Amino acid sequence: MPRRTSRLLALIAVLTSLGSAVQAVDIAVTPGTFTANTTLVDGDIWAAGNVGINSAAIVNIPDLATVTFQSTLDRNLTSNTTGTFQIDLGGRFVHATTASGDNLILAGAVNFVNNGTYEFASGGDLRLQNDSSSFINSGLILKTAGSVSGSNDPSYIFPNSPTTGGSFSNSGDITVNAGHLNIAGGSSTAGTFTTTTGGNLSFSGKWTELTGVSDTSGGGSITISNENPATTTGGFFTAAAATTTLNVTGNGLTLGPIANIALNGNTLRNDGILLLASGTTTVSGTGSFENGATGDFRLNGGAMNLNGGNLTNKGLMALTTGTVTLGGTASLINDATGTFNFTAGTLAANTAVTNEGLMNFAGAVTISGSTPITNAAIGTMSLISGTITLTGNNIINNGTAEFAAVDGNVTVTGTGRFINNADFNHIYGGSNDNFILNGSATFENNGTFDFQERGDIQSLGSSVIENNGLIIKSVAGIDPSYIFRDATGTAASLIAATGSELRSNAGVLHVAVGGTSDPGALWTADGGHLGIAGQWTGTVAGSSANSGRVRISSSGNPGVASNLLVGAAGLTLAITGDGLFWDQSTIGTQGNTVTNEGIFAVVNGGTKTLSGGGELINAPGGSLNFSSGEIVFEDSSIIRNQGTMNLTSAGGSTFSGTGTLINDTDGTTDWSGSSFIVNAPAEFHNLGSFDISGTTTHTLSGTGVISNDAAGTMDWTSTGALTIDATANLVNDGTFNIINSGNRTITGAGTITNNGTFNQSITDDAGDNAGWNGTGQFVNNGLFAFTDNGDYNMEGGTIFTNSSTGTVRINSPSADQAQFFSFTSGTNAGTFDNQGTVEVLAGNFRITTSASGATFDDTTLTQNDGFGTLTGGTWIANSATTGSATIDLDAFGNSSGIITIGQNAVVDLTGSGSDLLQLSSLETIDGQLYVNGSKSLAGSGSINLSSTGVLGGDGTLAANLLVTGGEVTPGATMGTDIGILTINSTATFDTGSVITLDLAAPLGFVARMLAPTDMALAIVALGNLNPTSGQHDALAVTGALAFTPGMTINVFNAGVTLSPGQFFDLFDFAGLGIDGVTPAEAEAL
Repeated sequence: MPRRTSRLLALIAVLTSLGSAVQAVDIAVTPGTFTANTTLVDGDIWAAGNVGINSAAIVNIPDLATVTFQSTLDRNLTSNTTGTFQIDLGGRFVHATTASGDNLILAGAVNFVNNGTYEFASGGDLRLQNDSSSFINSGLILKTAGSVSGSNDPSYIFPNSPTTGGSFSNSGDITVNAGHLNIAGGSSTAGTFTTTTGGNLSFSGKWTELTGVSDTSGGGSITISNENPATTTGGFFTAAAATTTLNVTGNGLTLGPIANIALNGNTLRNDGILLLASGTTTVSGTGSFENGATGDFRLNGGAMNLNGGNLTNKGLMALTTGTVTLGGTASLINDATGTFNFTAGTLAANTAVTNEGLMNFAGAVTISGSTPITNAAIGTMSLISGTITLTGNNIINNGTAEFAAVDGNVTVTGTGRFINNADFNHIYGGSNDNFILNGSATFENNGTFDFQERGDIQSLGSSVIENNGLIIKSVAGIDPSYIFRDATGTAASLIAATGSELRSNAGVLHVAVGGTSDPGALWTADGGHLGIAGQWTGTVAGSSANSGRVRISSSGNPGVASNLLVGAAGLTLAITGDGLFWDQSTIGTQGNTVTNEGIFAVVNGGTKTLSGGGELINAPGGSLNFSSGEIVFEDSSIIRNQGTMNLTSAGGSTFSGTGTLINDTDGTTDWSGSSFIVNAPAEFHNLGSFDISGTTTHTLSGTGVISNDAAGTMDWTSTGALTIDATANLVNDGTFNIINSGNRTITGAGTITNNGTFNQSITDDAGDNAGWNGTGQFVNNGLFAFTDNGDYNMEGGTIFTNSSTGTVRINSPSADQAQFFSFTSGTNAGTFDNQGTVEVLAGNFRITTSASGATFDDTTLTQNDGFGTLTGGTWIANSATTGSATIDLDAFGNSSGIITIGQNAVVDLTGSGSDLLQLSSLETIDGQLYVNGSKSLAGSGSINLSSTGVLGGDGTLAANLLVTGGEVTPGATMGTDIGILTINSTATFDTGSVITLDLAAPLGFVARMLAPTDMALAIVALGNLNPTSGQHDALAVTGALAFTPGMTINVFNAGVTLSPGQFFDLFDFAGLGIDGVTPAEAEAL
């Protein structure tokens, strides 16, 4: 410290100039014992013995004077009362022993007061032996040398024993420039502690307060140590007051390298700067160890064993570097008012570390050990920046954790778990706002993780997110929040456990990692959007509401997965409310199955891809809604509906690529939208129920297969038009029904191909038309049925082709016609081409022309050659059941006009109420005519059966019949059954004509033993007997029957075992004429 000049300097200078000088002495000799106040002089020494200060005397070292203690043996300073040895301001006492006996012992009730400088110039010690002794420093304690020959270092200021001795009190400065100075107990209320290179100032023993300002800028160290001079401290730093304060500021106070702290039932509180840097510090005893509100406890290395009371931080504590190990039976508690900063280094927590205040992570920090770091219910844990490496240990949040980075990602890596049991708020959004998991670390969320901005969770390495609680986005921010890994999301990174929930209440939360979702987990979009991407298995269940969407969509970020991949165990989707929305991107099945049990909506236009060769199944109870956009199939993938599928798109639903859309046997599809487009090689197959509903125009387009399969049913239930585009072909292999009331119109240049059953079943007589207005074609290869009296309108050049395998059937109880027609108000009347069968079982069937009425145009009948010939088709009218079945081909005329049944035409009339009206002018049969039951057909009155013609049935032809090479085959079912054909006139069979008769049973029997002539007479005697049903065919001619040589009668055995005595009545006639045979011979025959 600066030397001060006494006001007596002038007097001293005068005395010196006069030659008068005070002689330096050995105060142990002269006087040895002081009984009066005495001022020592510069140069005095203490060497030869002990010194006593009695009678309350004060011995002082004055300003500018130096007294040296240089004994070779321990020396005592005694007093029979309370004496004082005082170093005045500017005075100096040098403790410079040179031998091992280097103690200055306060053996009596002496106060050693230092207001100047007490210098340890060697390893000497100061021992406060007497209980009433004291060392009071308000000046400078200075250690300048580590050792002098023969002396020992450290230098100690220490008591008599652990329980006896004097006191040390400091309010001044302590400087160690070399060696080690240990002060073993006392109190310090102020002062500056300074060390330089090679110097060490340490404190041990019992302390009531240790306050000062440290300065180690020049080197050295200031520590709490385990020094135990003469076994007086036990190696402990002991809290001796109820609250023992450490308040060393400046460069602070360091624990160790070996420090033993005894709490002694008291509170040891740091209000200054305290450093754990190396070695091991052990805290023992009852009481508490506190870092106070103004305290700054820096963990820079070493170990601390908390074997006594807890270490409680109420100020600032920081892990800044190195490895710090915490152990013991007590805990480290960051109090409600405390802040614990992790900025660098490793904390090996082998005892509980609990945060009730603020705990900040802002650097590269490793957490190891065996005991978790726990954020308590009232604590706040803030992740600001850097990396947290969990080496086999865990961090547990039971309070509030927050991602509060300032444009910096935060990473949790290693092998441990970050466990959130309460609230984790991601409150920052910026260019670097990822909460990153890496290594094999696990983020276990049992509470609430809340995205309150645009931040993300990123899973790298083999890290896992286990969600047992709620992950929510509650604030929209300006960007989506992602839970992601990379651009594909194939690695399993997220477990959505039973009872957990992923929820978006605002903005977009996009889950883009692979994982497993338990059926009891919830995925909820309520006001915000919740995206799902990456590879998933299990069940994604939940709901969408309030304009929020659980969705399969683009992430909008090339580094974040957009596509949903299906894992090997398959994936079930069960989103209710407004459902799951597929608005962009790809579902990659990877050969597996994704099953929808909720509501699945395809929306927002654009293109979506189903790839991988697996299936997207809409299960029973599920709803699959196509609102807009295009589905592109890859790898022969399949969409299979077993529930309810709705095609509602106003802009059209398009299916392309290599794959198939299937409405399965249990599925129901409702098409209320506009376009349904299937582009080859894509295919659509209906095996269930398919409804065409709504009033909008429905358009089928594309070159792909559009098929109502054999098991399928299509119902056209409403009045909305159906357009078949030029490249489209609707193939019906099942059942197609036009039902309910109202006219229906088909337009376009495409094709409907019916291979199954097509029912025109409109029941409203005021609006029962269904038909085609356009150049398209209806090709019927199956059954086209009018089940009521509805019509089929053909305009715009359309063609209805009833192919060779097709049947147009009318079975209507109404007297009104079921007809194929064109209106005069239309243009370009259509064409009806019957290459198959028209069958009327009840009601009236008509093909109209202008002859049918003023409102009708001339519909073209392909089988009308314009000259009276019905050129083809099979035409069946059967009134046997209903009493009325009529065919009206107005193309030939109103009530006549068919002169010839052409070679390729078949007419089959059964029952008296059956008719083909235009046959009243029939003259020639080149094809086939069958008249059955009670039907009687007159035709023109005279009919020629040509060489290509066939006449059959079991009814009546009421006309003269000339057979010029044709075949007559009695029996119903086009001559295949047994029956009697009646010609109610004459019948002439020319050369080449054929009569074919089948025998199923004889008409009767006569005695078989009769001779042939007698048998003939017996049969003739029986009179006119006609065969009964099922016995054999017969031809009954009411007039003359004429045969011409060269004609043939074929009799076929259809099951008769012939025997003598049987007889058959094959022909009835009024007269028989056989050309070239006399009447008598004919009669004999």
